[in-house]
Amino acid sequence: QKAGKEGSKLEKFLMKEIVNAGHFIEFHRKNLIPNQNLEIDLYIPDLKTIIEVDGPAHFLPIWGDDKLQKQIKADSQKTGLILSKGFAIIRVKSISDFISLINKEKLLKNILLRLENIKSEFPSEPNRYIEIEL
Repeated sequence: QKAGKEGSKLEKFLMKEIVNAGHFIEFHRKNLIPNQNLEIDLYIPDLKTIIEVDGPAHFLPIWGDDKLQKQIKADSQKTGLILSKGFAIIRVKSISDFISLINKEKLLKNILLRLENIKSEFPSEPNRYIEIEL
């Protein structure tokens, strides 16, 4: 369930730039966690890190309140599962459908810095959930 084209555009932008920075990424990875029907937006295996890009439909009742509540619950369960398996997760919260290039660049810098930190020292359990708001 992807919200709008901007979400996937942002994913593709991040994937391209993170790969350019020297990381290997698996895009829309399925079955990373066995027996769970989850699709991971961006997975960086050598850092055991997952990046989830959440567009407006994850926070606003674009498709109605019922859908929003289901989405919030699904996101929360997904985050919990990912963390319980020992991965780090970076959740990008994108409230708007339009993201300026300046904000994309800022986001990219922020993510690359966090990936460098994870690479130098994998975070302890309470610090494995990172949220970045656009």
